[in-house]
Amino acid sequence: MGPRMESSIANGTGSDDGEARRLLRKLRDLNLRASFPGAPNGSDLRIEGCLSVDRPVEDSVRYLVRVDGQPLELDIQLRDGSIELAFAGETLSTRHSIARGDEGRIRAEGVGELSAHENRPREIERFLLELVRQASRRHAG
Repeated sequence: MGPRMESSIANGTGSDDGEARRLLRKLRDLNLRASFPGAPNGSDLRIEGCLSVDRPVEDSVRYLVRVDGQPLELDIQLRDGSIELAFAGETLSTRHSIARGDEGRIRAEGVGELSAHENRPREIERFLLELVRQASRRHAG
């Protein structure tokens, strides 16, 4: 196996912009509703669906998340080659650089990877769950 080739995915113009929007579209269209254990500090973490499911994907997607029953809006944005996660009304955010990898994969540092071209719901779900975990860690910290 040869060396891994990666290039940054910028939120700009051309094919990179198309890939960035495709990633956000996958997260929006999943419209995930789930609860899972293992949240930071033992808190109860629930994802209650996409709030922007009927809106066009430009540069962000919003999800309703509950941490210990408290409703929070999670904004997932693509900015300068990174995924930025922030809860509405908070100034703290979490950033993960994203890159295009081998075999049409998109990688987010510290989060995971998924196919840029294929629609694999389980893979997208794992990716989104890890994004929510990362954001809730920052929120709890």
